[in-house]
Amino acid sequence: MGKLKKSGVNSKAEDARNRKKEAKANANAKAAKAKDDAYWEAQGDGQVSKAQKRKQEQEAKKREAARKKDEARRLVAEEDAKLAKPKKPQKASVAQKVTKFELEKQKQKDQEQLKLKIEQETRKVRDRTVTEEEYDAMVSRPNMNHETDVIQAKSVEQAISGLQSAGLADQAVIDPHPEKRLRAAYLAFEEEELPIIKQTMPGLTLKQYKDKLWKQFKKSPRNPVVAARLQQQQQQK
Repeated sequence: MGKLKKSGVNSKAEDARNRKKEAKANANAKAAKAKDDAYWEAQGDGQVSKAQKRKQEQEAKKREAARKKDEARRLVAEEDAKLAKPKKPQKASVAQKVTKFELEKQKQKDQEQLKLKIEQETRKVRDRTVTEEEYDAMVSRPNMNHETDVIQAKSVEQAISGLQSAGLADQAVIDPHPEKRLRAAYLAFEEEELPIIKQTMPGLTLKQYKDKLWKQFKKSPRNPVVAARLQQQQQQK
């Protein structure tokens, strides 16, 4: 038999009764909770447990993360597609369109300008070019006044007379005061061409340079007498 306390109560029996009461209380609490959960679950949108709420929040976060990931993947794919797609050439506006007539007109204008430029360059080369023998002769010995192929002009009036005797001038096309135009034209010609001929033909005296320039000027269209003659020939065609 169990031992009795001083009060006469059996200690083991007392412990057993306490355990039964505790177990019964736990069972009642558990049953009440289950009944309560069942009630709220049956209500549909009613209150849920903390565990269920936490689970729902986690699932919602997962769905949002998946949605953002899919959206980012879609944007990257669209950007790659744009970069890979060749760009279409921009269409010219109506205001920028050029008609065939305008193209032909511009082409003709360019050809005329090119032709004029070639003629000018050819004329310059013709005026400045001498043979190697002539250049060597001018460098090796001074130019003599008695050379038959050079018109020695001591004055502008003598130059005009010399041009006429050589067939390079026409009385009909010379104005009443040719000496004024001829003198000014030659001085301008000499001022422009003298530095050039000094570079292309070094070693000559100043007199030789001027003789050479005068020889070029006799044939140059910049000579007013020659220009007048060319103009007359053009009008007679």
